Amino acid sequence: MAVVTLAEVQAWLEETKMHLDAFDPELEEAARVMVFGKVGTIYDTADWVDEDSTPALVRKVIAMYVAAWTYNRQYSEEDPDGSGYAKWLMSMAEIALEGISSGNVDLPEVPDSEQVPTSSPSFYPDDTVGLLVPEEAARFTIGKVF
Repeated sequence: MAVVTLAEVQAWLEETKMHLDAFDPELEEAARVMVFGKVGTIYDTADWVDEDSTPALVRKVIAMYVAAWTYNRQYSEEDPDGSGYAKWLMSMAEIALEGISSGNVDLPEVPDSEQVPTSSPSFYPDDTVGLLVPEEAARFTIGKVF
């Protein structure tokens, strides 16, 4: 099931230059997998199954990729190196995606409790024990002969 609508994809395309009656579901699937894979490092994407459950900014990024890829495919014969507009659109999508996946851009629809923990657990004692206070240094090490 698609997580973006035709209107969301069409919003990134000039209506008189490229009017879509439908978009390629394979392109949408590829964009969804790519975006969810990157965003999945910060957010739990398991429940994002349709347009209602997927955050708006994530849908916009997916729609941008679908629009750019569709545009490039349509005009590939005229501009074999790729359209400047499609390149710009993909770079904007990549910037937004990087912002989300780095945690610099929040998704207001997603509560903090659904974020994936980004720090690892800490354990004591660790390898730094004894660096500041030599009396607390390890008394033995594994692999050494006594």
